[in-house]
Amino acid sequence: MESGHFVELGIAALERKWIDAAGLLVAVRLFRTGKHASARELWLASGLLTSTQIDELERRSPSQRMLYQAPNGDTQPHSYADIAEGTSNPPVAELVPQETPYGTRYLVERVLTEGGMGRIVICNDRALGRRVALKALRPETRTPENACNLEKEARLTGTLEHPSIVPVYDVGGSERNEPFYVMRLVDQPSLEDVLDSLRVQDPTMTATWTLSRLLRTFVQVCQAVHYAHSRDVIHCDLKPANILLGAFGEVLVGDWGLAHSTKHQMSARGGTPAYMAPEQITGSTGFDARTDVFALGAVLYRILSLRQPFPGRDASEVLRRREIQYPPPWPGSVAPPDRVVPAELEEIAMKAMAPDPEARFPSAQGLADAVDVFLEGTRAREQRQRRAEELVAQGDELAARYHEALEERPKLAAELACLRMAVEPWAPAEERQRVWDAEDEVGVFDGLQVRVLQEALGSYEQALQEEPGQLDARRGLARLYADQVERARERRDDLDRIYFEGLLRQYDDDGTLVRAGGRPGWLDIELTGDVEEIKLSTVEERDRRLITGTERRLRRGALGAVPAAPGSYVLLLKAGPHRLRVPVLVRGDRETKVILDLEATGLPENGETFVAGGTAALGERPLGVAQPELSDILIAPFFIQTFPVTFGSYLEFLQTVLAEDPRRADRLIPSAREALPLWTVDDKRLTPTAAYASLAMPDEVWSQLPVFGVDAYSVMEYAKWWSSRTGRHYRMPTEAEWEKAARGVDGRLFPWGDRFEAGFCKMCLSRPGTPSPEPIGTFESDVSPYGVRDLAGGVADWCTPVSLDDYKSEPNVPFASRGGAWMDNAADCAVTSRRRMKMAEKSARLGFRLVRDGVATRR
Repeated sequence: MESGHFVELGIAALERKWIDAAGLLVAVRLFRTGKHASARELWLASGLLTSTQIDELERRSPSQRMLYQAPNGDTQPHSYADIAEGTSNPPVAELVPQETPYGTRYLVERVLTEGGMGRIVICNDRALGRRVALKALRPETRTPENACNLEKEARLTGTLEHPSIVPVYDVGGSERNEPFYVMRLVDQPSLEDVLDSLRVQDPTMTATWTLSRLLRTFVQVCQAVHYAHSRDVIHCDLKPANILLGAFGEVLVGDWGLAHSTKHQMSARGGTPAYMAPEQITGSTGFDARTDVFALGAVLYRILSLRQPFPGRDASEVLRRREIQYPPPWPGSVAPPDRVVPAELEEIAMKAMAPDPEARFPSAQGLADAVDVFLEGTRAREQRQRRAEELVAQGDELAARYHEALEERPKLAAELACLRMAVEPWAPAEERQRVWDAEDEVGVFDGLQVRVLQEALGSYEQALQEEPGQLDARRGLARLYADQVERARERRDDLDRIYFEGLLRQYDDDGTLVRAGGRPGWLDIELTGDVEEIKLSTVEERDRRLITGTERRLRRGALGAVPAAPGSYVLLLKAGPHRLRVPVLVRGDRETKVILDLEATGLPENGETFVAGGTAALGERPLGVAQPELSDILIAPFFIQTFPVTFGSYLEFLQTVLAEDPRRADRLIPSAREALPLWTVDDKRLTPTAAYASLAMPDEVWSQLPVFGVDAYSVMEYAKWWSSRTGRHYRMPTEAEWEKAARGVDGRLFPWGDRFEAGFCKMCLSRPGTPSPEPIGTFESDVSPYGVRDLAGGVADWCTPVSLDDYKSEPNVPFASRGGAWMDNAADCAVTSRRRMKMAEKSARLGFRLVRDGVATRR
């Protein structure tokens, strides 16, 4: 079945409200079964659409997709993923980053908006892989005074840490030494957009933004402004256009460019005449909280009447109208005929807009309280409660579907990763179509997942609008925001984690989820074997490295249900002379199973490290993907050599082969580059070449260097020799085994953590001067959670993408090198670094280490 036709029918049905996002998600799951020959047959089997509805949808031309009008007049269709996510972003060609004066970190996409002094542009933050908003001066306003004002604005806004105030992420200077600051991107409608849509009676907005919801939003704005007042900050430019509405129910107050504070004096003064208090217009310096109360009253007036209190085509006309007619007419007298404006709210708005500050509400919180009293006292309480219960039930159902989708997402990512590996990048379009279809399917799935989450949050929020303080709705929101906190933690996205923790605090009434860092989980540890001591240690970042932190001893008889907050941990086991490290990842509200059958696996030999069996979050970041495509992969226990094989050990193997078969030994000699061997065979002796001499190292140093310049055939020959010598079967590691040994189970980017430092591993910038190889173990920081060394630098390791037995049946799947080397750049040192290799290739950056099997993990 062609995926495009199926998705097109689904999106069309969604637009007509014949199905909802959850229904489309059900249909996508049916599509993945592959049991239906056509899109019509699938939709009929789903029971979501009738034959008549499908006929109606199919009469629409497939070419009638949403189009984007490019600057040159061309139109391009949006992708299915864009449609499913409900976005209206331009196509990829329009989003190619432009040259930017803001350094290499921030790549400009497009201008979002411009104001009197500044310009806000959407940028791609290359360091964190996310889109942000950057504010700088417009060219025509670049003066020292304005630059000073922008710096003060950034500092002032940065002091306001509140979930309903747009957070500042970064500050900096451009290449012309002009200030800018970076904040969260809220590319969503403002309250101004919503009110304009209501005025023209947009049916979707009218159904979604009821007066009750608008008032709840207004109360949140008042509370955010009251918080700013408590920090000695007066906004001075409150209006609907500066109130932003996020995709997940957030309400954010932005644009603090005209704010007044005794701590941060701003030379710029002004505001928007339709919302300015009289003391602002007259130029009085006596600003206080009541100045913002006036503007909030004007915002409430606009909510009630859907028009400004002092309308006009421009600022001068507004000012003239204020002189002629003040105070303005009551909101109900100018509202649209079909809009009901309660008298109590009119009185609240007019009191807030009193010309004398003494006659207004004394604070923004007082204004919020007055609106809250109306919300609580003017509704039929029982009706609200019944409606709230229905909405909570709806939210619970949607939340359950969202969590099901979260469980299914890693499987889709794993299938896509396997398909990307199986289909060569240079394959013809008809073969690459399978990859494209799978990518489209993941995009649609992700879009639906976001929609279901939004609908769940919306249901709970609407329940709170019906019955403020509804306990089950607050718990539902707390659980969903706790999920977002956990997901941000797994992504290593500290900014998102902090943001969603702020939202979580609003609804986590008893603080349980906040204290636990999300919904708590637990460990189920099944241990066999002679272990003298077992401890559970937290993982903490210190000096840019993730290291063990607080330890607690676990009793051998109480390992069945060990409670733990979500996050990374390390089990520390003492078994005779061995000290085993077993990284574990605890996820919220679920069990993490750890099976350590040491009786069956045995313990590591000298020079080996034990890697416990179980799942690990593995995967790489494909081109154009903001977040890494991590998948939970189940891997059996194994033992891996702690360090790469050295020249000393490899030469011992080579001398053994030389004594038996000189011609065979000649093919196994390492090479610094192709056709430049380090030794030659001369009468059953190894004679150093000019390539060997060029490295200018004494023999005792050579013996401790990691061997390099060997091909995959040589690695397999060495593995046979080492196996016969030790009496155990050794082999080349698979890519999945190598990656788990390097990063543990928590998806970190480097063996030591998530932040790169050149001095932590052997790479091209680790020492001054020309890089050259160094003995194994020189860089102590290059150590994985299990204790494996030299995985980010030194030499890269030969790996098989699958086991060698599987490789015989799939010979077209290439081998790979994993990790960084002494001559590599920073990007090569990440645990996701991978290069496709032919078996006969030799490189001065490529060495190897071996693994041997433990036993299969019991399920």
